[in-house]
Amino acid sequence: MEIPGYIAQNWFDLLQSVGIVAGLVFTAFSYRKDAKSRNLENFFKINEAHRDIWTEVYKRPGLDRVLSAKFDLQNEKMTDEEAIFVNLLILHLNATFRAMRSGLYTTSQGIEEDVRWFFSLPIPHSVWHLSKCIREPDFVEFVEKALGKRD
Repeated sequence: MEIPGYIAQNWFDLLQSVGIVAGLVFTAFSYRKDAKSRNLENFFKINEAHRDIWTEVYKRPGLDRVLSAKFDLQNEKMTDEEAIFVNLLILHLNATFRAMRSGLYTTSQGIEEDVRWFFSLPIPHSVWHLSKCIREPDFVEFVEKALGKRD
């Protein structure tokens, strides 16, 4: 069998095969671009939610104690407002964790250091230990692992 004769007899099948392969390559390329676009969109949404939550510290001066490393829980009571704020941050962290786990958000640079810093503060530390029993086990494991890491 001679190659030019084979091509002449089966040109239509070869053309269909090339078209199918080209379509698959185009689909894979489009899917990859779409995944990058979704990842970037999720990045902006998570950052927007992060900014909105943290803006509350500046709008409501009563929340500044949440960030105080010198707050004494034995002599002062945590307010409901502070506990709610920390719980909102925990929910936001959980959502970010879920997005990272599902591949919808791939930027996790420095997140463990942020978790360790935040939950080492007295008020967030207390709220975390009071509320971790109602959190998903894999999320608790993630936070506890970050808390256990030392530089």
